[in-house]
Amino acid sequence: ALIDSLLDSPQFGNHFGRSWRDWICPPELPSDMNGGKQPHKETRELGKWFAERFNSGDSWDRIVRDLLLAKGELKNQPQLIYYGLVGQDAKVTPDGSAASVASLFMGAQLQCARCHDDPYRDWSQRQFWSISAFFGNLTGDFKKVEEKKAEGRVRIPKDAFHNAGETIPASFPNEAEKPGDGEKRNWREVFADWLTAKENPFFARAFANRLWFQLFARGLVNPVDDIRPLNPPTHPALLQMLTEEFKAADFDL
Repeated sequence: ALIDSLLDSPQFGNHFGRSWRDWICPPELPSDMNGGKQPHKETRELGKWFAERFNSGDSWDRIVRDLLLAKGELKNQPQLIYYGLVGQDAKVTPDGSAASVASLFMGAQLQCARCHDDPYRDWSQRQFWSISAFFGNLTGDFKKVEEKKAEGRVRIPKDAFHNAGETIPASFPNEAEKPGDGEKRNWREVFADWLTAKENPFFARAFANRLWFQLFARGLVNPVDDIRPLNPPTHPALLQMLTEEFKAADFDL
């Protein structure tokens, strides 16, 4: 009865909303290079957006989809600031989006694979940029996000050193076939469909592990965004049970 009353309280969503806001935010907020303005108010609104979604009873897959598929002006959609916060110099970047999505919603650290194959994890540079390609047609900052012509591919920049200039098509991890290769489509939606599917090997497990961290100060896999064979969970059966129950509950928070 106590647990039910706490979950019914608005403080439930407020607390978890602040938590997800803080997990998304970089150590230092991006700033307007001309005026030096930082989006403190806008970032607080992101936490409130999460809080409202949690308290309304929305499922986790729906919340994540609405976060990843948003576009337009920040004043109308508080969640749009996400892409600016995880980009570079307050600008939306495909590699920043990919690294953040992997960390938060897949429990995977991809950042080392940006410039080369990761020697400690099963992530190659090509895999990193193939995920980045799903976000390759986004432009904007922490005020506005727009979609350019759908490309479904991205060019590795010069500062990545290895394979700079190579064009990488959008592709899911460990899948040789490119999704919808050559078609004009909403590539973020294609990725969101894959990410939030029950058969996705990352999505439910990443949330279950992060929730355990939230409640007990340490994930069953720790760090929470480094789930891999060489960093196994302390209690594999428990993490598997929580993952499967989350799926069976249709991602009910």
